[in-house]
Amino acid sequence: MEPVRKSPVRRAYEGLLTGLNVIGAIWTFIMMLIIVYDVVAREFFNAPFAGTAEIIRNTIVIILFFQIAHVLRKGHHIRTNVIYDRLPLKGKQILLALTCLLGAVLFGFMAYVSWEPAVDALVNKHYEGEGAMRVPTFPARFAIVIGSALMCIQYLVMIFDAFRYRKVDMEEEANISSDSGISGVSLKK
Repeated sequence: MEPVRKSPVRRAYEGLLTGLNVIGAIWTFIMMLIIVYDVVAREFFNAPFAGTAEIIRNTIVIILFFQIAHVLRKGHHIRTNVIYDRLPLKGKQILLALTCLLGAVLFGFMAYVSWEPAVDALVNKHYEGEGAMRVPTFPARFAIVIGSALMCIQYLVMIFDAFRYRKVDMEEEANISSDSGISGVSLKK
């Protein structure tokens, strides 16, 4: 199969997903440092880091929704292929289109219903925590909107790819690495 030339819009979109994934990875590292600092300060100096729970609670949401569409694009979500693998190409295209359409509707709805609470959190300055550390909630709420919208777009891209390029194997990159002996198990027949 020949490599597909990607449009500038497609490259920008994939760059956005990769960028958000990198931001999520960096935030994961920062979150780890905060937790380690809090534990060490609590145990050895009896001075825990104020606001650790609030920061972590909001950061986990941001990390999840910044990385979820990238994971879907790479085909690394957990899925069962018992029926899917036995279908011919046309059957795979139809089943993939139906499941992706369902996912697009679900995440589109999630982005839609999350918009108003995100704007409300920004306008009315909603915070979590009391006292020394008050963490604004609007970044996590907007991360839900952005991540859900990107998931909706990614599902639609997958439908397009299934019919335009006949790309129905969502684990192609994993298969390439396993065929080269990296993982030791080949997923291709």
